[in-house]
Amino acid sequence: LSSGINAEYGVDELRSKGVGKFMMQILELVGARAAMKKIMITVFKHNPRSVHFFKDILKYTDDETSPRYCDPLEEEEYCYEIMSKALRTMATGPKTDPAKEPVTLKSMCKASCCK
Repeated sequence: LSSGINAEYGVDELRSKGVGKFMMQILELVGARAAMKKIMITVFKHNPRSVHFFKDILKYTDDETSPRYCDPLEEEEYCYEIMSKALRTMATGPKTDPAKEPVTLKSMCKASCCK
């Protein structure tokens, strides 16, 4: 069973403001709460900002279903890579200290309005 979310925003004023990172953190939290094993994304090779964002900032790695692994002899024919990030589900994740605040959307937000 597979479900997909296609989130695109192209408003230049929002670039490098943390909106994309925040959206992905929310997606990862929802995925963990829903006991998803991983999040998969498709990134165009010709978009170095996007590749940098997912690989270096969010720590996504090349997925086993990416063309470089599925069709290594014809890798250059593909203009995209498939990346993924494993999620720790809330049910099977590491034990937490009860004295610490539970992970919630509000606790993830760094804005002063959520403090």
